[in-house]
Amino acid sequence: MATPIFESFDQKIADAMIAAHAAPGGLPGFLGIRFGEFTAGRLVATMEVRDELVTPMGAVHGGVMAGFVDHTLGCVLYPLMKRGQ
Repeated sequence: MATPIFESFDQKIADAMIAAHAAPGGLPGFLGIRFGEFTAGRLVATMEVRDELVTPMGAVHGGVMAGFVDHTLGCVLYPLMKRGQ
């Protein structure tokens, strides 16, 4: 499978996002979202599932998953956007 090419990818923005997530605040900080590898079109993000993020039935709360996915997808797409978009 060929690796996709993203001509508009800005590595400086991706690097700044990784640096900002060294000590994130707000919802990403509360959830404990951490970024690992961040390249054009690929972001490896992790989050420790703590007891307070789990429902009484033992599953990760849907709002937690929604917040994780929303934040991560937004971050992986932002460096692909053209300036001023």
